[in-house]
Amino acid sequence: MRIALILLTLTACAAPRVEPSPRPAPQAAPHAHVSAPARVTLESLSVSRVEGRSPDGLTGTGTPPASAGSWTEAQLVARVILDASADLPVAVTLSLPPGATLRSGRAQFTLPSLRAGTVVEERYTIVYAAAPAEPVVFRAHAAGEDFGFHAEAQWRFGRPEAPAVRVAADGTRLVLGRHDFGPSVRVHR
Repeated sequence: MRIALILLTLTACAAPRVEPSPRPAPQAAPHAHVSAPARVTLESLSVSRVEGRSPDGLTGTGTPPASAGSWTEAQLVARVILDASADLPVAVTLSLPPGATLRSGRAQFTLPSLRAGTVVEERYTIVYAAAPAEPVVFRAHAAGEDFGFHAEAQWRFGRPEAPAVRVAADGTRLVLGRHDFGPSVRVHR
């Protein structure tokens, strides 16, 4: 009897367990872009006004300042900050508006796969006769088959950022059942 009870206990313990299978992870649609795991910054280190002709040996991209008169030289630092690992190359570009010239620094380069917490810094010298109306734009962009991001920062030649345009909700009220969502935003065509 003891042997039968021991065999019954061993058989019960050896029975295969059925575990619920985990739910499959949701799949992102092909070419869907997720929240950016990267940030970029672009800030001024110094801006100095120089009287006289533009600097000798000026090379780079953009429109050089006038050869006589005064011009401005701005020292900028740009940073790409990875908050998550990126297993794909990151294209980095600096775009200048008409009237500005890049005197030093790389206008475009590619970063290899990077780990989270990586900070890449690039220093730039930009010269111009008069502050252009458009900003300098620093971008980091990566795109893979199912993942990508785009981050952008601007330097506005000392001008403040334009205020955000607020939309007025002055249309008809939206009421669904017992829920009042308030006035709608009118669409003008």
